[in-house]
Amino acid sequence: MNGSLIPALEAFCLSLQQNLQSEFDFFYLSRNLASKDWLEAYKQAILPVQCAKFYIHPSWHQKPSHISTDDCIMIDPALAFGSGHHESTSMCLELLSDLDLKRKNALDVGCGSGILSIALKKQGVSALVACDTDSLAVEETLKNFSLNQIPLLVQDKVIYGSTQKIEGRFDIIVANLVADVIKSLYSEFVRLCNHTLILSGILETHLNSVLQIYYNGFEVLEQRQRNEWVALKLLKKQPIN
Repeated sequence: MNGSLIPALEAFCLSLQQNLQSEFDFFYLSRNLASKDWLEAYKQAILPVQCAKFYIHPSWHQKPSHISTDDCIMIDPALAFGSGHHESTSMCLELLSDLDLKRKNALDVGCGSGILSIALKKQGVSALVACDTDSLAVEETLKNFSLNQIPLLVQDKVIYGSTQKIEGRFDIIVANLVADVIKSLYSEFVRLCNHTLILSGILETHLNSVLQIYYNGFEVLEQRQRNEWVALKLLKKQPIN
């Protein structure tokens, strides 16, 4: 801290004490603290995490030698959501890791940091579309693709905007959002989903209201819960001719 600022702050506190002491039990304390590398302390607090087959770690942590690069996702914590530590993200990764996605096309709605998009590419999807209504999230997704040395192919897209900008149908859709947004996207997921839909970010208290909306178009294949958070793996119901 600037040395000239400390005496000014002490003088201000002393003035407050003199003016307020008759009305309030006011006191202040000042002391010198040892200098600390706060950036390094922050880095040490961000630990790697294992989510099913995926080992998620920041760039300043080396992956263990026994873990394949194909199962590693490098994410530096930022403002965009998704580092693997939150229950909703980890359950998404667990549900994705069980799927055979080779030669499938995928959509990541609300891509955040891009962690689920990276997992989809590592699972072998042949074409990926990721979208987010937050421009910062789109930037973070592109940055993390580069950090993980995953090229975006001509058929891959990262889009700033909503699902209304997206055409076609997808074998797998993942959406780690919140319940109200998930409910509002039901008709869009019916339009875009060809087979599997993974939803997460649902609080247990909102689960029934989500299921009531999705019942007509999707069948629940699997439900997972960690603390108060719920994730669903759904199968698109096909119309009966």
